[in-house]
Amino acid sequence: MIGLFCLGYGALALAGAAPAPWWDYVTSMAIVFFVTLAMFLVKAIGGGDSKFGAACALWVGLGGLMPFLLVMMLVGMVLGICALLMRNRVVFFRAVPDGWVDRVQRGQNAIPYGIAITLGWLAGVPAGGLLDSLMAFFH
Repeated sequence: MIGLFCLGYGALALAGAAPAPWWDYVTSMAIVFFVTLAMFLVKAIGGGDSKFGAACALWVGLGGLMPFLLVMMLVGMVLGICALLMRNRVVFFRAVPDGWVDRVQRGQNAIPYGIAITLGWLAGVPAGGLLDSLMAFFH
């Protein structure tokens, strides 16, 4: 994801069509990385989720950071509530073996934050302007 960003932003910058300075995007990535790193250190999320969130934040920039974080937080909250309601209860008898539902039903902590991060990214990308600029550039 980071390589694709560099390629796309580089093409836009060379054409003079970049929607915002490059440091807006790097700053949003750094903010999300350090916040999720702190969450990783207290074992609230996995390391892969931290890196994935930072890579997605690179694409939204500072302009799309608030929608990205808001949707990510709300979806994560819903998934967390679902996990709490299913914890130590057999709600789904045919859960995928060792999937997140199966692990939660056995009492383990397992929340798929990748879902929340992806939906947050989908909310933040239009506000960031980078994808619109890329589409216009290649159209």
